[in-house]
Amino acid sequence: MIKFHRTEFRNFLSYGNTPTTWEFEPGTITRIAGENGAGKSSCVVDVLYFGLFGRTYRKQKLDQIVNWINKKNLEVTIWFSVSEKEYRIERGLKPSFLRVYELEGEEWELVPVSSSSKDYQKIIEEDILHMNESVFNQTVIKSMTKNLSFMNLSKKEKRDVIDSILGIEVFGHMNYITKHKIYDLKHEIDLLLEQINSNKSLIFAEQSNLESLKLIKEKMEKESANKVADLEVELEENVAKYKEFVAASEKIKQYQEKEDRLENELADLRSKSSGKKKAKKEIETDIMFAQRKIQMFEETCPTCPKIKEMKTDDKLVEQKSHLEMLDSEIDSLTTEIEEVKQQLRKTQKLLVNETFVNNSLASLKTTISKIRSDIKKTQEEKEVIVIDETNLNKLIKQRTSLEKKYDKMSKTRRHLNVMKQLLSDDGIKTFIIKKYLPHINKLLNTYLQKFNTNILFYFDTEFNDIIGSRYKENSNYNCFSEGQKRRIDLSVLFTFIDFSQIKNRKSNSNLLVLDEITTGVDQFGENILFDILKQVSQKENKEIVTISHSGNIDPEKIDRLFEVTTENGFSKIELIES
Repeated sequence: MIKFHRTEFRNFLSYGNTPTTWEFEPGTITRIAGENGAGKSSCVVDVLYFGLFGRTYRKQKLDQIVNWINKKNLEVTIWFSVSEKEYRIERGLKPSFLRVYELEGEEWELVPVSSSSKDYQKIIEEDILHMNESVFNQTVIKSMTKNLSFMNLSKKEKRDVIDSILGIEVFGHMNYITKHKIYDLKHEIDLLLEQINSNKSLIFAEQSNLESLKLIKEKMEKESANKVADLEVELEENVAKYKEFVAASEKIKQYQEKEDRLENELADLRSKSSGKKKAKKEIETDIMFAQRKIQMFEETCPTCPKIKEMKTDDKLVEQKSHLEMLDSEIDSLTTEIEEVKQQLRKTQKLLVNETFVNNSLASLKTTISKIRSDIKKTQEEKEVIVIDETNLNKLIKQRTSLEKKYDKMSKTRRHLNVMKQLLSDDGIKTFIIKKYLPHINKLLNTYLQKFNTNILFYFDTEFNDIIGSRYKENSNYNCFSEGQKRRIDLSVLFTFIDFSQIKNRKSNSNLLVLDEITTGVDQFGENILFDILKQVSQKENKEIVTISHSGNIDPEKIDRLFEVTTENGFSKIELIES
C-alpha cells in the first residue's frame, strides 16, 4: 500500500512563492471548500498528479501551471512510503528538475538512474508506486468535473473505463498494435505478391527467351552442319586438285631436269659435230692440196712416175678413208642432234604449263585456306548463341525464397488475425468481464441499497444498463429523475472505486480524493454519501478528501474542514474546523 504523508509546494498555479504544506491524516474525512477558481483542487489533486507523474491533471500545458505572477521556481515535494520504505519526490519547473530519494537510516539517499528523465519516471511508476496514471485515476482521484458520469459515456468510453479498472487496457493496446501489424503485414504481403508475380513473369519471359534461343541455336547448328558438309566436300575436291597440280609440279621439275640434260647433251653433240666437221675440213684441205699437186704434176709431167706414187700414197688413202668415216660420224651426230632437238622441243612444250601449274597451286592453296577458314567461322558462329540458364536458375531460386517468405507471412497473418479476434472486445476482454461482472453488479446494487434507491440495476457485458425494478423493467437510466440518476452515478462510482482497490491491492493507497463529488446531490443523498465515506475511511484507514465550492455540511460528517481563499492574486489554505 502507498501511504501519503505530506506535500509541500510553491509557485504552483495560483499558489505563490511561500511554501504551502499539506499533511495527510489517514482515517479521516476532510473537506476542502472555496470559491470557483480559488485553487481548492490544485492544493491536493494537481499537486499530487504533477509530483508523481510530471503531467497536469486537467490537461494543461506544463508551463501554464507555473505561477503566472512569479513565473518561475515551481517546486513540488511529496513524502510517502511504500511497503515500509520511505520516499521523497522533488519535481520542479523553470528550472526543470526531478529527484527521487529513499530514506536509508536517518539519511535521504538519491535513487540512482541514468540521465534520461523518462527512465526516472519509469522507476517511479514501476519500481516504487507500482501504478501508472490510469490506476491512480481509478483508485486515488475521482473528479466529477473532469470525468462525465459513467452512464453518459459513449460505448467506447465506457469500455475504456472498464478496461482501466480491470487492468485489461493492455489488451486494447495489444489489439491496436496487432491491427497495425496486420495492416503493415498486408502491405508487405501485397508487395511480396507483386514481387512473386513479377518473378513469375520474368521466369516465363526467361524460359520463352531460352526456348527461342534453343530453336535458333538448333537451326543454326543444322545450317552450320550443312554448310560445313558442303565446304568439306569443296575442300576435298580442291585438295584433290591441289594434289594433282603438286604431282604436275613434280613432273615439271623432272622435265626441267630433262631439259637441262638434253640441252647439255645437245651442246655436247654439237661440240662433237663441230670438231668432226673441223677435222673433216682439215682433211678435205689436205686432200685438196694433194689433188692439186697431182693435177699440177699431170699438167706439167703426165708421165712422171711420181704422180702414180702420189695417187697411191697411204696417207692420202688413209685421209680419204678417214674423211668417209668423219662424214658417217657427222651424219650420225646430225641425226642424234635432231633427235635431241625433238625431245627438247617436247620438253619445252610441257614446261610452257609451269606458270599455269604454279598459279593453279597458289590459287588452290588460297581457296583451301579460305574454305578451312569458312568451316572454322561457321563452326564458331553456332557457338555465338550461348544457352545460359544461370539467370533462370537464379529467378527460380528467388521464387522459392519469395514463396517461402509468403507462406511464413501468411501464417503470421493468420496468427495475428486469431490474436486480433482474441484481443477484440468480444474476445479475451469479454471473457474477463464475464468473470468479474457478477461481483461488479453485486457491489453496485449494494451501494444502490445504501443510497435508499428502490432499484435493481445491472450491467451486461457491453455495460448497457438493465433495470430490474418494479414497473421499470423496460426502462433505462435516462428514465429516472435527476436525483435518482445522481445516486446511480455515485453507486457506480463507488462500485468502481471499491473494485479498483480490490483488483489493484498492490497499488492501493491511504488516500481517496473526490473532487466536486456532491454536485447535484440533495441534502439527504449527501448525508448518505458521507456515511458511506465514513465507513470506507474507517474500514480502509484511508483519508477521504472531498472538494466542493460549498462548505455547508453537517460538522459531524467530517473530521477537518479547510477553506481556500485568494489574497493579492495568490491562493492560501486555512484549517477552519477540526
